[in-house]
Amino acid sequence: MTDTVCRVLLMACLLSCLTSSPVAAQDRSHGRAVHHRNHLGLFAGAATEFADHTSTTFAAGADYERRLSQRIGVGVMVDLTFGELKRNGLAVAGIFLHPARGWRLFGGAGVEFVDTAAAGTSGGSSSKSHVALRLATAYDFPVGRFLVGPIVAVDLLGETETILSYGLTIGLGF
Repeated sequence: MTDTVCRVLLMACLLSCLTSSPVAAQDRSHGRAVHHRNHLGLFAGAATEFADHTSTTFAAGADYERRLSQRIGVGVMVDLTFGELKRNGLAVAGIFLHPARGWRLFGGAGVEFVDTAAAGTSGGSSSKSHVALRLATAYDFPVGRFLVGPIVAVDLLGETETILSYGLTIGLGF
């Protein structure tokens, strides 16, 4: 099932990049579009784990993007979860795509940090890490100097574990 989800999201990203019109992320200067070169944002929301049982808990995080062009940027996303979720944190590096004004797509790979005591393994409290793939979409509404909007991310961990993170981001372009 995760293979099908990945293919659908990838096709949607490619199609939106090919069919959308050029946009700007900041303002116009002398008739030429200008965009922020950097974006720093904070995230607050929830994370739902779909494994043996469904579990939802509070999540918080941050993201940073460096724009390479009007439509493409590189950056990182970091999430922390609090509560009964096995995952303590996630750090992912990847590519941002901007198919339309305000809309951000992200795809990247990184590391998931797991508390083995919370995961139900014996032998005391320790942690381990796993490779993770993240696909995310967000829409930013300008509010003064800030960008505010919803974000949804799907984290694919191994062959069977999927975590859905969703919430609100508040960012600043500079």
